[in-house]
Amino acid sequence: MAQIYSNAWQVVVYLGEEDLGFGSRNIWLEESKRLSALKGLFAKRWVSRVWVIQEVALAQRVMMITGDVECLWTTDLLSRIRGRARACGLQTPGPLAWDPVVNASTRDLLSMLHISRNCLSTDPRDKIYGLLGLTNERLQNLIPVDYSQTVEDVLTSAAAAIIICREDLDILAYASSSLGIRHAAGCLPTWVPDWTEHRDDTIVRLQFQSFEIGPWRSLDKMRGIKPSYLYELDWDGVVQIPPKSGATSILKPYLNIRAHCIGEIDGSNRQTEAQISQWPTTHKFSHQLMITFIDARI
Repeated sequence: MAQIYSNAWQVVVYLGEEDLGFGSRNIWLEESKRLSALKGLFAKRWVSRVWVIQEVALAQRVMMITGDVECLWTTDLLSRIRGRARACGLQTPGPLAWDPVVNASTRDLLSMLHISRNCLSTDPRDKIYGLLGLTNERLQNLIPVDYSQTVEDVLTSAAAAIIICREDLDILAYASSSLGIRHAAGCLPTWVPDWTEHRDDTIVRLQFQSFEIGPWRSLDKMRGIKPSYLYELDWDGVVQIPPKSGATSILKPYLNIRAHCIGEIDGSNRQTEAQISQWPTTHKFSHQLMITFIDARI
């Protein structure tokens, strides 16, 4: 599918006989018309399907037809739709949320999964497979399309591949905000986001900014072992698979992370007992952290 859309000269999107008003310039000036047009567009089944993102992202030219109006999709039009949707308090569907300037350059699967978090697919596994055509070659080889795998296996493989390619643990921020039925039933590890469930969060707050994160050290790099294969999913470098105790096992893959213990939390209080001026400075905290590491080596 990805090759078909990328080689097509033009993709025509027919949204029905209803005139959404995109042929009028006043749609962006009058709030009532703007809100009505956006709600009408966002209600179309076409904009809610995950496979549609490929049509928008890979096509050289996209022509949208609503009623008697033909509207060429440009970067400027999509940017205005997203901007007006934010102003009206509406959540932009995945295909319309795609920003070719940002997303096409990085081809980051984690970002694309967040954009398409509420898109629909007949098969839940397509929430992952439907985006692979937009990712780089390495990630496509890490997540082979295999419909014999369970939904949980596909989600777990995707999470591990994202950690390997991104070389960070930002995916945990998305997992903590998506604990749902599959996690409660013990079918999915808690570190794996469930992209098949509806998610209301529009912004995921990461615990650390990029400038606060040190160099990535995977298990293989720490041991000095170079994998003999390039594109096969290296589970040992990211997660551990518990041995099966029988024909099946309820134990799920778990993250294997090496960390430093820098202290223990004895308790917590919602009210701040000390003034902000009394809080330790960054320099003081860094100094104390260094002393902790030195003491640990002695």
